[in-house]
Amino acid sequence: MSPATDTDRSHALLRALADRIDATDPGACNNLGVLYYSKGLHAEAVQAFLRALALGDPARGLRCACRDARSTTA
Repeated sequence: MSPATDTDRSHALLRALADRIDATDPGACNNLGVLYYSKGLHAEAVQAFLRALALGDPARGLRCACRDARSTTA
């Protein structure tokens, strides 16, 4: 299979996964955004990130990241 075909297949699978996540869960939307971004689907990533922000507390992830960072350096 050619790289372009692999990429197309990967993008199609990711979009199919997006239809299966809980669209009311900000964490799931954020994670989907991360996956989209990592695969080069930047427009889809922005939409997923915006949905996550609209659904939840945008500082929650930052607080968790800070807590985790502190626990690993303590």
